[in-house]
Amino acid sequence: MDERWEERLPESVLDHHRTTYDLIIVGGGIVGASAALEAVRRGASVALVDAGLDGRASPAGAGIISPVALDRHEDRPEWTSVITRCVGHYRQLLADVDELDPDNAGSATFREVGELVVARDDPAELATLGAISARLSTDVGRRAHGVSEPPVELAGTDLHAYWPELRGDLRAIFIKDVGRVDGGRLTERLLAAASRLGCQSSGSPAFRIIPGWASLDPAADRPIVQVGSERLSAPAVLLATGAWAGSALDAMGLDGQIRPVRGQIVHLRLPGAAAGGRPVVNTLGAGYLLGFDDRIVVGATHEDAGFDASVTAEGQHRVLAAALDLAPGLGTATLLQTRVGLRPVSRDGLPSVGAVAAGIHVATGLGAMINKYHVSPTLQQTTDTDPEAMLTSGKVAMRYCGSWEPEEIAAVPYGKANIDIAPLPTGPAGNRDFYSNGLANVIAAKTKHPQQAWEFVQFLGSKRAAEIQATTGTVIPAYKGEATAYTKAMPEYDMKVFVDQLQYAEPFPSSLQTATWRDYATQQFANAWTGKSTVADVAHEVAARMNKDLAAEKP
Repeated sequence: MDERWEERLPESVLDHHRTTYDLIIVGGGIVGASAALEAVRRGASVALVDAGLDGRASPAGAGIISPVALDRHEDRPEWTSVITRCVGHYRQLLADVDELDPDNAGSATFREVGELVVARDDPAELATLGAISARLSTDVGRRAHGVSEPPVELAGTDLHAYWPELRGDLRAIFIKDVGRVDGGRLTERLLAAASRLGCQSSGSPAFRIIPGWASLDPAADRPIVQVGSERLSAPAVLLATGAWAGSALDAMGLDGQIRPVRGQIVHLRLPGAAAGGRPVVNTLGAGYLLGFDDRIVVGATHEDAGFDASVTAEGQHRVLAAALDLAPGLGTATLLQTRVGLRPVSRDGLPSVGAVAAGIHVATGLGAMINKYHVSPTLQQTTDTDPEAMLTSGKVAMRYCGSWEPEEIAAVPYGKANIDIAPLPTGPAGNRDFYSNGLANVIAAKTKHPQQAWEFVQFLGSKRAAEIQATTGTVIPAYKGEATAYTKAMPEYDMKVFVDQLQYAEPFPSSLQTATWRDYATQQFANAWTGKSTVADVAHEVAARMNKDLAAEKP
């Protein structure tokens, strides 16, 4: 699987004489290889060009083939239609490959093993698991997703019968009709089948593989592909270069359509574990497990790292920490390797397939089919990273911030040059409701200088201190008439936005539980950001917790 595929193909497939074809395919992953096989089957002459770059997604990917996505965008008909048809196509594709490549028929390229969707003992996760189960429990839902049987609920020993390494507090549903594929092996078999079929044509082979970097000639009046010193022509060119398709699209004026998202996937060996027939284990946001005959695969990171296909200590740690939290029994496993694949992710989170110019077609963006809504930073990234750092590094486009933060944002060159302040959006009633709170000036109880500390605290509450805070843009002062100085403190920003919105402010309750509320709200709103709950439901839940604590504090 780690060998170069062209080293095992017939010499005739590597013919270097023909330069005109019916179709030129750029990219030798699963998409390019399957397109080549289909085109050759239809009688077309095909040249496939592949640069063999590090970070190719097909040989690195875990290979989960599931018709059921685990997020709130599942109801998008354009998504459901594509994914269901793709999963259904696998069986026919593999039957065709077995017929054309009989020497390897029945090999462990693809195996239907089913899927366990697991949830921790968490109300939000259990609710999401229940929603998925309900969706697949109806005839209509199963037909929409290509699932043949209702899901089966599992817990305890029933769940451990499939994966004994899993933690004990998980609940799960088992979904049939889910498989796993060895992407590298499938690519090899597709190319071998295409080459066998191409060699059966009369005259020169109808299928040729050309190792090298391909570029389109923008000055040509027809599709011309340059590979080293060789110029290839065809009435149609298919760009199936995965994450690298973005550069070709950028050159055609279609900027930013595809970008790479790095995935680090860890391979383990657990002595005595026969994992080849185990179902895929998928979580509601904390990674996955799947078994092959000789290994267990756990993943994966979703990183904005450009085209850097390096294995990093942080990436391995993140994957292994999540895996061991999910399945502590993997703690004795041996680390075999970490593979890295660069997923091609499109702007809208859907596969990009179709014509982009005269004779030029693209088929990429399938990173969305692995994790289609990681175009933005992952939940783990946003919760583990300071929100201001995410904004000032350009990782997120906007965030809710307080009147005390512009000074810190402006201290970062990117923030000063690219970020501005805008009012909150209006709600259904036309308001921009938010909460406000004052500043508490406190003294350390065990200070050695109580008199001086008390005098300093008194100064912090004075009008002079408010003037200093206003003119430096530190915070909106409480003294009337001082807000104007605050709005002028940082002319690069529209600071008046904060002052204008005070009319909508709701005072934040004073309580000993303020810090607890903040942490609780952060945890609960993560369920809204990932679609497990609505913002309104989470807001009501947080408010109920606050009201309960306030009632308990009353004398």
